[in-house]
Amino acid sequence: RMREVAAFKASAEAISEESRQEIEEYAAYLGMDPVKDQHLLWVAEMALTAPLPQHWSEHHDANGNIFFYNSETLASTYEHPLDNTFRHYCAKIRHAAK
Repeated sequence: RMREVAAFKASAEAISEESRQEIEEYAAYLGMDPVKDQHLLWVAEMALTAPLPQHWSEHHDANGNIFFYNSETLASTYEHPLDNTFRHYCAKIRHAAK
């Protein structure tokens, strides 16, 4: 797991400006401050590229919006199934740094 984290941190340094903007927007969506939490942007990048958990699949609604469907529970959501996991992870890291 530590190797994955190190790889994400390294890749965050070599991303395009467009990708950086997307990561900063997603960081804000996850509850981070993209300026104050620069050191945590790698978490937002990890969240953006995270694979879906087992039984989840990505679909588009009639308006072209992405939603996620769980074939086991029959649940669907417009929020990535791991968003709350990454929100809690960021909060945990911030708390540990204090």
